[in-house]
Amino acid sequence: MRADGDDRMTVGPLVAQRRCVEPQQGLLQQSLYGEYLAMLLMIHAGFGVAVWGVASWQAPSGLAVVAAGAWIIGRAIGVFAGRGFTPLVTGGFACAVVALWQRGLALPPGPLILFSAPVFIGMLSVILIVDLFEWALRPPGATAARIVRRWRRVNLYRLGAWALVLAFVVYMIAIPTVGWIVERLQPPRVAHQLEELSLLEQVRLRSMEAMTAFWFFAVGATIGSFVNVVVYRMPRGQSVVFRRSCCPACDSQIKSRDNLPIFGWLLLEGRCRECRAAISPRYPIVESIAAALFLLLFVVELISGGANIPVRQPNFYHGVVWIIFYTKWDLVGLYLYHCFLLSVLLTWSLIDLDRQRVTAGVKWFVGVCLFLPPLIWPNLLPVPLHPASDRWLDQAWIAAGLSSMTGGIVGAALGGLIGSALSLRSATGSGRFGDPATATHITSGLAFAGLGLGWQAAVVIGLLTVAIGSAVMPLTHYRRWPQPSWTGCLLAAFVLHHVLWRWTMENLTSW
Repeated sequence: MRADGDDRMTVGPLVAQRRCVEPQQGLLQQSLYGEYLAMLLMIHAGFGVAVWGVASWQAPSGLAVVAAGAWIIGRAIGVFAGRGFTPLVTGGFACAVVALWQRGLALPPGPLILFSAPVFIGMLSVILIVDLFEWALRPPGATAARIVRRWRRVNLYRLGAWALVLAFVVYMIAIPTVGWIVERLQPPRVAHQLEELSLLEQVRLRSMEAMTAFWFFAVGATIGSFVNVVVYRMPRGQSVVFRRSCCPACDSQIKSRDNLPIFGWLLLEGRCRECRAAISPRYPIVESIAAALFLLLFVVELISGGANIPVRQPNFYHGVVWIIFYTKWDLVGLYLYHCFLLSVLLTWSLIDLDRQRVTAGVKWFVGVCLFLPPLIWPNLLPVPLHPASDRWLDQAWIAAGLSSMTGGIVGAALGGLIGSALSLRSATGSGRFGDPATATHITSGLAFAGLGLGWQAAVVIGLLTVAIGSAVMPLTHYRRWPQPSWTGCLLAAFVLHHVLWRWTMENLTSW
């Protein structure tokens, strides 16, 4: 009985092993029909390799199809059966043949259609299915157990991040590079036009545009993270550059991976990693606002070809390809300059919301940073001081300097009037319409807008600020909502003016 039991225990695993695919033998060799299919694949792939080998003398890219045919023959024989890398290699050959087929690689019409690229794609699909079954049915061993143990120790967030980076590099860099090499080896007979792009090329173009927009969104979120630092430290006299970010509760330094804008706060669930103290949701909100504003300017001003910028003629060719990759540096300079001005106004509005003050030295430093770039690059001020100023002044940098200086003076004067009115209403107690400290922020904010856009924009932004503030403040008083800052109304007026800048200049010039 014991021996019989031992025999049964011995036979059981043997039967189970016969049901699994042996590593030395492929799935197609396990049955008669599988051998017929393998023979058919070998014969057809062999003839295909011969045909494409001859055609490769005129089209070197056909060597990829030759290599795919050799792989089909090897896999039909049973080479590398049950290995983990075989599905990846088969899938790679299939993608390569699909890419070449989309680029117009084909054999002459006639009987050779039996060995065309779509037929090879079909054979590679059959081999890929076989590879997946062999990999799934292979007996578990030490290698699989080791892979499972390593998988349990993998950081999924880091793995996902590296997977995205790898996919971006392969899709956006490797594939276009291979396509460029193929086009150099085999120039197309007819030049591609934008209207004649294939499906894969259109997908690649749209994904490239999406990735570019996401990159600008990420840059805006990063600037928003720095704005949070400036708003917290600058009124307190702390360094905004030479000090690491730390938790206000436990004073522990924040790790680099936790400093990721927006997502860092979400991954930490709004709490410090060390002491679990709550982190204000204001940080991701400000980062999201900055990112959205940068993306708005990216769409309205940059890739539109400067459609919102007055006086300047919009670019006829616009979009990500014609503006970013065939770089139009004048538009890029305007975008960066206006994003800097936008970041300054966002910082001012948050400081005003906290009822903090900024020293005069900081205001003069920001004013100089806005005044100097137009002197070096006069195109940053497209709107002249006066329509006839070009006849008065021969030097463009002098005209830009006078326009910026005049805009700063007009903006400061208009901001002083608005701030004085707000302080007067607050002092007399006629409603929650302002704070005495807000007057200085309004004055400096409108002065910055005039320095960066000209006196005409300062007037329009000032009027819009009064209109927005007059509409919002009574509503907050009536509904008992938190009172926003007037500098926030100035920021909203700046954004609205920037979107309608060309329209305001064309329709309000006579006024």
